[in-house]
Amino acid sequence: MKVTELISFGESGLKETSDTPRLDAKVLISSAINFSDTELITRDKEEVEEVLLERARTFLGRRKSGEPVAYILGEKEFWGLSFKVTPAVLIPRPETEQLVELALEWIGDRDVRVLDLGAGSGCIGVSIAKNAPGKVLVTAVERSKDALLVLEENIKRHSVDAKVTTLQSHWFEGLGVERFDCIISNPPYVEIGGGIGVDHEPDEALFAGEDGLDDYREILPQIEEHLNPRGIFYGEFGSTQLSRLALFAEGALGLDCEVSFHRDLAGLDRVIEIRKESRE
Repeated sequence: MKVTELISFGESGLKETSDTPRLDAKVLISSAINFSDTELITRDKEEVEEVLLERARTFLGRRKSGEPVAYILGEKEFWGLSFKVTPAVLIPRPETEQLVELALEWIGDRDVRVLDLGAGSGCIGVSIAKNAPGKVLVTAVERSKDALLVLEENIKRHSVDAKVTTLQSHWFEGLGVERFDCIISNPPYVEIGGGIGVDHEPDEALFAGEDGLDDYREILPQIEEHLNPRGIFYGEFGSTQLSRLALFAEGALGLDCEVSFHRDLAGLDRVIEIRKESRE
């Protein structure tokens, strides 16, 4: 089978599974047969070796069954970096890059301590450690042992071992009285029974009760005690949750905290910001 025929075969097989069947087919085939995007075009009339053809068919079959491309390839790009991903961690989303953007803008070239709360693959904390010009020390907290292994591999992959340390903990439990200049988190916020079904990603990284705010109910009341004066918290949430989250934050936070919200590029409410005043 020629490369062009393999792509057509893959696209046809993925039409019922994927919203982007041709793109998925090309990405998977490119990886399976070790061709660059350019080679898929310039060498499209070449016959594919049988062993590589079988590998491509396996990749396509996994995608046809609904498995995400990122899990099949074992990696996902985020903030210009390639992160290892497995079914133990949530696949990094483009919208989560806003958390990194906001944090880096706030950090500037200062020396700060950052807490990546519920780190998963480490895409947020590692991206900050890799890109902040000042001396940034990141503590990446993750509850799952399996996710922690992925997190630690990504720390090594991007050579930020000296900047990022890990801690197995459920939210703040293992941190004692430690404080940070910046806390950043993408906690689970999908509503159980809300019509969203995800077959391959870990439920514990996605779902947070009937209204999607159970984890925020744990996190927000502890934000103030773990932030240094003039510190800041950024957290991602669902685009329909602003009013409920704002109401809860109002009751959960003390007078020293100022709350605001950010919209993403699509104009959807996406990030809660909490600034701690310097009254201590």
